[in-house]
Amino acid sequence: MFYLLAIGSMLGYAVQGVLLVRYARQMDGLSFAFYRNISFCITLLPLCIGSTLGDVVVVFDHWHLLAASALMGGFSIAISSAAYRSLSVGVVTTITKASSTLLMVAFAWWLLGETLPPASLLLIVFIACATFSLGIQRTPLPHLDNRHGRGIAIVLLGTVPLVLTYISFTALSRTAPPLLSGYFWETAIAMACILLLLGRWVLTGQPLQKISQKTFFRIALCASPTLVGTGLYALATRIGPVAIVGAVGSASLVFSALLAWLLYKEPLRGKQWLSIAAVMVGIGLLRFV
Repeated sequence: MFYLLAIGSMLGYAVQGVLLVRYARQMDGLSFAFYRNISFCITLLPLCIGSTLGDVVVVFDHWHLLAASALMGGFSIAISSAAYRSLSVGVVTTITKASSTLLMVAFAWWLLGETLPPASLLLIVFIACATFSLGIQRTPLPHLDNRHGRGIAIVLLGTVPLVLTYISFTALSRTAPPLLSGYFWETAIAMACILLLLGRWVLTGQPLQKISQKTFFRIALCASPTLVGTGLYALATRIGPVAIVGAVGSASLVFSALLAWLLYKEPLRGKQWLSIAAVMVGIGLLRFV
């Protein structure tokens, strides 16, 4: 059951991530993060089904975890989305997965006290290395600025708050109702973005980027598979190691690469598919160690 939840979460996140790239490339990262997550106030409501007022109180009793995960989530989305202007979807996804997989192991051990057997650690390192080898292979595309070094730096910078937000959310979902925690986590990121937008406006004068109502509804529709991603992630991390969930998430490389090929005309080369195959073998072996 644990692996089925982890795989289902991976699929939900992969689909919404690729669908949203179009809008991440059209606006500044912080505005994009706000519009994406404010839509969750409606689209993620099914996560609240069956919850009571007491459950809500339990979630907000851990407001410090909620606030930390929301703030880090806002930073991560705002930073990482800018990389899509320089790199293809497949490359951004692979570098993110490689760096976050390694960091997830370190932070899960440090903050959550989770330890993994040596065989699992070796496989996770193997997965991360194979993923990173894919990410550093250049594939120039006419619709991108192809500033490879800049793009990689942005991805790596956004990985640290990404891992911290998932670690904070994991701690929250283990002490409060997991699905309800997922709802308030995603919507709280929108609230954190409002604070970040206000700070940016005061410091730089740059306001929230305006979009049409039609564009907002499209963003909400593209982001809706997060209902599956966040819901199943909360359930998976409640019963299993967060580092393994993160490693299984690396399988999204295949789905993201295929969707990006279909939607954005961003194909991968033969060597890149070999790297993806290596990642998939590593993930498959994780199930048996």
